[in-house]
Amino acid sequence: MVVDSVEGDTRPLSGARRAWLATGIAIPLHAMLALILGSAASAIFGALVTDPTGDELVLVSGVFVAIEHILTVVLGIVLAVHTVGRWLDARTRDWEARRAAWRFAALGAALSLLPGAIFFVDGQYPLANAVLVLVGLTVPFAATAGLTRLIMPLVEDGQRPRLVWGLAIAAVILTVIFAAVVILGVPILGLGS
Repeated sequence: MVVDSVEGDTRPLSGARRAWLATGIAIPLHAMLALILGSAASAIFGALVTDPTGDELVLVSGVFVAIEHILTVVLGIVLAVHTVGRWLDARTRDWEARRAAWRFAALGAALSLLPGAIFFVDGQYPLANAVLVLVGLTVPFAATAGLTRLIMPLVEDGQRPRLVWGLAIAAVILTVIFAAVVILGVPILGLGS
């Protein structure tokens, strides 16, 4: 039987506690990556679309990427971490951290294809849409999952409270910034109006 760790106890965290810890790590990582890479993806999309309505398409693509990242931060990370993430963690828990991180990155990349499919519905601009999905969704999803698994061993033992608090504070700050960019249209890094 696995018991949750308490101060001075070195037994491993249970699956549920590890999942909540992973959620707390993944949210700020994803918010940061979504801001940077989502903006870059929209700019690349704009450069690839040579159409009179290109500016409108760039705005729409940026809004779709932003909405998908909001849903990911608010709902997707929690669902993914507590379902397929726990399943994969149970199978890779004893692996070397980098090797397990690559498996999680592959899982994150695969999960990005589900929301990424919306960009291929109209059939226009397949190259621009592919780049948008790759840079704006697949890379942030994969990097979030892989980096979260890589960071887990550093924080799960409870011996680094500053790192844990730093991640918690970063989660709040980055989520507020991301929400401001998307919801209020604050022009940071090209996102927003």
